[in-house]
Amino acid sequence: MKYPILAILLVPFIVLLSLFLILFGQRPDSIIKAFTDTYKRGFSQLDYMCDNVECGGHFLCSVGANGHKVIVKPKRYGERNGNKIICNRQLLISNAFEDFIEERFPSAHKIIRTTYNKIGNAIHRHYHVFNNKYVADLVYLAMKPLEVFFLATLYTLDHKPENRIAIQYLKKDDKDKINAIQHLHLYKLG
Repeated sequence: MKYPILAILLVPFIVLLSLFLILFGQRPDSIIKAFTDTYKRGFSQLDYMCDNVECGGHFLCSVGANGHKVIVKPKRYGERNGNKIICNRQLLISNAFEDFIEERFPSAHKIIRTTYNKIGNAIHRHYHVFNNKYVADLVYLAMKPLEVFFLATLYTLDHKPENRIAIQYLKKDDKDKINAIQHLHLYKLG
């Protein structure tokens, strides 16, 4: 008699635990993950130096490139406007959120982008400050609440949020290759 009652009482806990694991345990599809894990070689194989990496002109990129590795956790290289950049999870999530907003709410995206550009231009005048690793770490940490909001929004409203996050800062040709492989894979399954 005790075990069935205990099982019934634990159902809400199990459901909440399952939702939590689904929400924070999702991974990109294996095709995307295999591609992005090796994209321009990951940081597990490279020295964490910013040699030949263009970091200026993008606020979050600067933070990811200039902060302490243990804090900002760089993941891989990416490409932005033809330049190699260092990507961390915060940058990828932020860009995926912007991509989502642009796709679903274009008029809101225009307002957000205009505001961000104004703030970015003001910050760019004092860009030298962000070359200090401790300042970059503080900015990274200050952006954490926004990152959590962006991630929660993506997980709530996007069909495959980790796929969207994973493909940020890939070349257009590389994104097209991934899409072609995914369509071919779905065709074979169907």
